[in-house]
Amino acid sequence: MTTLNQSQYNTLLTKGLKAQDHSLSGFAEACYDDGSFEDLVTALDSEADTTDCKAWDIDAQDWKESIKQALEVAMYWYEDENA
Repeated sequence: MTTLNQSQYNTLLTKGLKAQDHSLSGFAEACYDDGSFEDLVTALDSEADTTDCKAWDIDAQDWKESIKQALEVAMYWYEDENA
């Protein structure tokens, strides 16, 4: 994921996310490394993708939490870069 801008950061705040420095691995790491902001925000508001769940051997709750963690790490780095 590219660095967030102020508008994207604000969008995540309105969704109740908070900047956190999670240690990402597995699906969460893939979301952070390869997911676009738009795709991840859309996914956050969607049902779990069964193809992803099967491929990563995770359940729907882990899928959603992984996306949330990836976005919160992006928020963490946004705050770090804009402090």
